[in-house]
Amino acid sequence: TDSGDHTSFTIAHTPIAGTFKLYRGGAKQGSVGTTPDYTLIGTALSLTTALNVAQGEQLLCDYEY
Repeated sequence: TDSGDHTSFTIAHTPIAGTFKLYRGGAKQGSVGTTPDYTLIGTALSLTTALNVAQGEQLLCDYEY
């Protein structure tokens, strides 16, 4: 669920550690390093750069819970 600012989202369940994968426009996103693409704490997903919904950009996440 998008909070409306296109950077903060809530996913349905808390993922089992190590199972979460996020894809943005088909490209896998990373959560480690000096400039991560996103952070995930529990069910709270935050993107570093806002999703461009005007251009039809979409997120897809895959995880076990």
